[in-house]
Amino acid sequence: MGLREVETMVVEGSIRPDEPVDKLRNAVLSGDVLILKSVFDPGEAADIREAVFGWGSNTSPVNTTFDEAESSFHRIDDNPEESDCPHVFHSYNFVFEGATDGIETVVQPYFEKLRELQNELAETQATFDTSTSPYLHPQVIHYPAGGGGFSMHSHPFLPQKMGLILSLSEYGTDYESGGTRFATPDNEIVDIEGTHTVGDVAVFRYDLPHEVTPCDPGADLWFDDSRGRWSMILPYY
Repeated sequence: MGLREVETMVVEGSIRPDEPVDKLRNAVLSGDVLILKSVFDPGEAADIREAVFGWGSNTSPVNTTFDEAESSFHRIDDNPEESDCPHVFHSYNFVFEGATDGIETVVQPYFEKLRELQNELAETQATFDTSTSPYLHPQVIHYPAGGGGFSMHSHPFLPQKMGLILSLSEYGTDYESGGTRFATPDNEIVDIEGTHTVGDVAVFRYDLPHEVTPCDPGADLWFDDSRGRWSMILPYY
């Protein structure tokens, strides 16, 4: 069990790894963490990040949940003492039903590609339709410089089976320290920092414990600054 890099390309709008899907599925289910390389162009990833940050800068954060939301929203979680699993991040949450303009039109094409990949690898049929259960919850997460992170946690294996993390930021440019780490069943730590870079998609078994170590903890913590680590994810709800 460990970390594997897989060459990937987008063909006719779909993400196509350079290895058979069955082989990759078995590797993930066995506990390997896969890094699908260069799924998206680094410039595209940066454009997504800047568009989401700009949208958040021009709208007010709200203290709500995805189940309660009727439209896209963002919220700041900066009080780790109040959480069962301490974390500090800014989450951007997207509702596509009924959206005809705005930030949704920017991010939805990329989430659609990730949704197709998720369903193909995990052999699921998840959609963004919130009237069904379960449904996919499209999110962009910003771990800001100054200590943004997420303590070690895990998720139930079913129904999602696999998690995806699209990197929207680059080590050494957008941040200097902090990264995603996984704990294998053999009690080894797999650190994907330096391998999982902007435009890459990490794929992991969903019940594999993982954490995001503090991002640039020596800096001042500012949520209105785009510095830090950015990820696009697709959890089930």
